[in-house]
Amino acid sequence: MKLRRPESARYARVMNRALLFLACLGLAFFSIACGPPWKVVRQASPNPMSQTSRFFLDAVSFDGLSVGGKSEQEWQAEKDSAQQASWQADKAALASEFSAAFDESREGVARMTTPPGDFTIKPHVVWLEPGFNALVASHPTEVKIDVQIVDAKGALVDEFTVDAAIQATISNEALGSRLREAGKYLGKVTAKYMKERIGL
Repeated sequence: MKLRRPESARYARVMNRALLFLACLGLAFFSIACGPPWKVVRQASPNPMSQTSRFFLDAVSFDGLSVGGKSEQEWQAEKDSAQQASWQADKAALASEFSAAFDESREGVARMTTPPGDFTIKPHVVWLEPGFNALVASHPTEVKIDVQIVDAKGALVDEFTVDAAIQATISNEALGSRLREAGKYLGKVTAKYMKERIGL
């Protein structure tokens, strides 16, 4: 009597279907994990921007900023004068790192050093969680930025948001250090968005 081998045609079909299902499932998770690091709020269609467009990068704005679930003014009122001064320096550092990281990553995106440009990029930090690091617990520093691109007449063309989360660790205890890292990340992502939008 001849024994049927498990590599029979029926067994092979079942295995192929199972492998195909797993492959599709893996691709689905991969596509989710590898999605863009920004969330589009608005995109003009047709796209008025191109590789020949010139862009002016506005200063990072902190108007109306929410810090730790409070207004910036309320949060600052709980700090002493030294902490308040440090906070202003930390915000300036975040803005500086954003601009530097944008320049390092913007290859092909023509940046004007003075306004006006064909378009203006307007980054605005809207929400910030300072985070902390203690011996028994920690919470990352989180920063949410809203970026608007307006044309030469001030009309809104594109808008997107980006979230940054920088883990607080023993080697990264200072809030200012984490905000600098957040600024770098946000600047790189903004440049990446611009490159993708103009077709680079």
